[in-house]
Amino acid sequence: RNPAIAAMEIATLALLHPGRIQIAFGHGVEAWMRQIAARPPDRLVLLEEVVRTVRALLRGETVDVSGRYVTLDEVRLEQPPAAPPELLVGTTGERGIAIAARAADGLVVAEGASEDALRWARGLLGGGRLVAYTWLRIEDDAAGARAALWPAVERWRDGGLYAGMIARAGALDGPDSPALHELAVAGSAEDCAAAVRRRAEA
Repeated sequence: RNPAIAAMEIATLALLHPGRIQIAFGHGVEAWMRQIAARPPDRLVLLEEVVRTVRALLRGETVDVSGRYVTLDEVRLEQPPAAPPELLVGTTGERGIAIAARAADGLVVAEGASEDALRWARGLLGGGRLVAYTWLRIEDDAAGARAALWPAVERWRDGGLYAGMIARAGALDGPDSPALHELAVAGSAEDCAAAVRRRAEA
C-alpha cells in the first residue's frame, strides 16, 4: 500500500531496462484478499489513489497528497526515469475500467474475456492499451484442444473468478460449450491464429 516504495522499485527497473517494462496494478481477487485479511473497505478507491500517485512520482513530480488511503508529504523520486513506463490497471468491472480510463495508460483483463467482452471493455476504456490474457491450446484436433483446456477453465469457473466477464459468453458447461469457443484460443495453429486476429480486432 505504499506507492512511494512501489514507484522507487518501478523507477529502478525502468532505469535499468528503459522501454522494456509495463506495470499493471490490480485491486486483488476478492476471496484472496479476505482470506489474508488484506481487503480494504474500498479496493477501488485505494487502487486509483495508488495509480495516480505512482504515475505522478514516475513523471518526476513532487507529490503532496492526503487521500483516503495514500498520504504523502512533499515526496519525489531522486531519479525518476526519463521515459516512465506505462501503468495499466488489471480489472474487469465498470468502476475499475473507469479508473483505468482516467488514471492509467490502459487495461489488463484476465482469462475469461470473450470477443464481445473485449469490445465492451474497449468501449468503456476508450483510448489506451488493452491487454487480454487468454486460455490457449494448440492441437491438430480442435475438440482435443478444448478438452485439454477444460480442467483449467472449469477450476476458474468454479472458483468464481471474474464471473461477470465470463457470463458475457454464455453458459460455460463443458469443453463443447459455445462459450468455451468464445473464451479460449484453441484448435489447430490456423484456428488459433484466426482466433487471435479476431481478438485483436475486438
